Amino acid sequence: MTVAQHEVDDLRRAGEGRGLDGIENVFDTTAECLGHMIAEMRIMGWTEQEMLDAVETVTRAVGVDATALRTARDTLRLLNYQPSLIKLLTALARRARH
Repeated sequence: MTVAQHEVDDLRRAGEGRGLDGIENVFDTTAECLGHMIAEMRIMGWTEQEMLDAVETVTRAVGVDATALRTARDTLRLLNYQPSLIKLLTALARRARH
């Protein structure tokens, strides 16, 4: 994991300032959100490391819990997402709140 805590804090503050918790969401699961996010980053030509850093930053900033991270990991593994993402989600789940 390569994301610094200040990057997570910056994103969290920006989100709180805009009220991101109040945005209507069309996704039902963390896996759907992350899958869409990754698809968009791929379209924009992000490198694998940039994608992983973004996933880490966002999941830490919004405080995704360990259970949701493990469920997303398992779902994305079944959909053949890259092993580096699965490894990252495993590490984030270990560090996340329960």
